[in-house]
Amino acid sequence: MYSRVNSADKSAPRDAPSSPDVIVTELLEIVLGLFKSEPISWRPGARDLVSNAHELGLPTCIVTASWRILLDVVIEEMSQEVGSFTASIAGDEVARSKPDPTPYIMASELLGVETQRALAIEDSPTGVQSAVSAGARTIAVEHIAPIKIQGAHVVRTLEGHTIESLWNAARP
Repeated sequence: MYSRVNSADKSAPRDAPSSPDVIVTELLEIVLGLFKSEPISWRPGARDLVSNAHELGLPTCIVTASWRILLDVVIEEMSQEVGSFTASIAGDEVARSKPDPTPYIMASELLGVETQRALAIEDSPTGVQSAVSAGARTIAVEHIAPIKIQGAHVVRTLEGHTIESLWNAARP
């Protein structure tokens, strides 16, 4: 990938290569600006499920393959609506990210819960694979891509569900 050094400076190289770190930093800054300028869009039914978990006194954790800097912006806004999350795991904090089971194993450890006693709700094939491989009861919410992973219970929406109904649906 290349970036323009200075389009007004005709003596500068037109397509000077940027280092991968510089490119990632620039892209993260752009995405971070977008995250901060737009309200978070909840998946249908997700806000109610987080509130339901809090009412039941259950620990909650967001597990994402995204960078911590982006996750913190999302958590701050979401927490204003539903209360605090017990923990969070970002993709840049784990040695192996999704679809590896490491993020869900770390989340279980942070929550003090055996992974087999955890309910994971995911909307991507890599996330579903991560949760299933870790041994969590897994709900797959088909969103952009179809999800056909053995060990996951697929739903089209979270609307109308409770933590209890999803826990029962995801029985092994």
